[in-house]
Amino acid sequence: MITEYSMHEINSTLPDMSQSEFRNLIESIRNNGLREAIWLDDKGEKIIDGRHRYLACKELGIEPTYRIWDGIGDMASFVFSLNVCRQSFTTSQAAMIARNAIPLLQKYSKSNLVEEVGLHKKITSEVIAQAAAIAGVSSSSVKHAIVIGENGAPELEAAVFSGAVSVSAAAIVAASFTHKEQVKILAGGKKSVTKAAKFARDANAAKARGEESPLSRYLPNGTYRYKADYDYDTARGM
Repeated sequence: MITEYSMHEINSTLPDMSQSEFRNLIESIRNNGLREAIWLDDKGEKIIDGRHRYLACKELGIEPTYRIWDGIGDMASFVFSLNVCRQSFTTSQAAMIARNAIPLLQKYSKSNLVEEVGLHKKITSEVIAQAAAIAGVSSSSVKHAIVIGENGAPELEAAVFSGAVSVSAAAIVAASFTHKEQVKILAGGKKSVTKAAKFARDANAAKARGEESPLSRYLPNGTYRYKADYDYDTARGM
């Protein structure tokens, strides 16, 4: 039996491996051994990095090697840097991970990244910038991810995390359409999401200029929303 360790909450903000990826990891460790140690927190009590490696070793009955974080700097920054550097995330995936890092950066950071507003914690520009720097993406990409978190359907979130659609296009769709409409848009794949995002941008720009949008000729009350039976190309050709 291998040593039992619980998972630190920081693990919940990182994407899980797919079943096929996990089975491949098991086979790799079976054939080549564990090449990268499991990281424990500064007390040596909880796993902060390497949960999939740990679970794979547990299934194989192999005692892993461990390293204890030295407690220098911010734990959240340390863990997220390890994961972003180790894995080949797209910019959109990294932005979503950076967004998920924000609550833990606020909780564990030794810097002043939290601004209390009533009973809530405000996401400051400083913590967005730190999360972006850790993930190697721009602050604007992290802000797009925040919009998705606030307005996106679960299916839209999952599509960005999987790398199927970009965080920028998904953010516009999340801000412009209802959850039900987002799901319908997603059904058409990446091309549908891109067209819906462009459509929403054009409609909002026309509205800001005080012009009649092509959308207002098709949708009641001048609302700028996608309809499942709406033809983008026909509307834009009017």
